[in-house]
Amino acid sequence: MLPMPAGTMLRAAAAAVADTSQCRPSSITAPLLPSIADVGDASRRIAVAVAVAAREAGVGEVLDDAELTARIDARRWSPCCPDVVAAR
Repeated sequence: MLPMPAGTMLRAAAAAVADTSQCRPSSITAPLLPSIADVGDASRRIAVAVAVAAREAGVGEVLDDAELTARIDARRWSPCCPDVVAAR
């Protein structure tokens, strides 16, 4: 069995993943996971949910939701490619 904070954070992550799913009882053919285009937003929502659960479990710094979100945004990796210029 997981220690309480870990179990709480895993449940928060699972609930956030479920919230990002398009699959509903009325739409059994909808995808279970978010589309590739929505993965960045989904991962952010999951990270925020886990950070909030950690805070509520007394793990780590006590920060308000805005500061938690700002710190997550500051540390997120964003894929980018440099502009490619054809050689002449």
